[in-house]
Amino acid sequence: MATLDDRREQRRYQRIQLSLPVRFLAYGSSEQAATLLDISAGGLAVTTEERPPIATQVVIYVEALGRVEGHVVRHLSNGFAVEFAVTDAKRERLIARLGSLVEGAGAGESSPEHPDAADRPHFTLGDGREVECRVLDMSVHSVWLQVGVKPPVGEEVTIGRMRGRVRRHHPTGVEIEFVRAAS
Repeated sequence: MATLDDRREQRRYQRIQLSLPVRFLAYGSSEQAATLLDISAGGLAVTTEERPPIATQVVIYVEALGRVEGHVVRHLSNGFAVEFAVTDAKRERLIARLGSLVEGAGAGESSPEHPDAADRPHFTLGDGREVECRVLDMSVHSVWLQVGVKPPVGEEVTIGRMRGRVRRHHPTGVEIEFVRAAS
């Protein structure tokens, strides 16, 4: 029978123990807070009271690393583990940022505080222009963003793979309400 150490040796990516605040959104649930236990380029584990069912799709936001998507692969006594569903390019950027975080890199293009331009949080306007943003809050229905440029209320935008519409302005940015495709 394989021991826990044997299974760790079989992992494809090196797992790094980090304790960072995390926000996650499980399909059909509201946003929850958690604490990162460990992370690799293939997935992560968090501690939290909320444990979504196995195979549930989740969106996870780690302040120092950004947003990743995946699905729950196992429950822990005090949380759960997620396998990422990311492109090879995103995985390579994640590996570089994890390396910088572990090495304690100073400010620079690949440090977690200054992610590569292609991986910085942003949304796309109808005319194709990209607007950098910071996620303040999110739910299944909308996302609150801090932005420097506020598109007009009602303008259609794309954020990640989601389409949305600017619902309102707030003092530091906008709320984007997700638009559901007609069934």
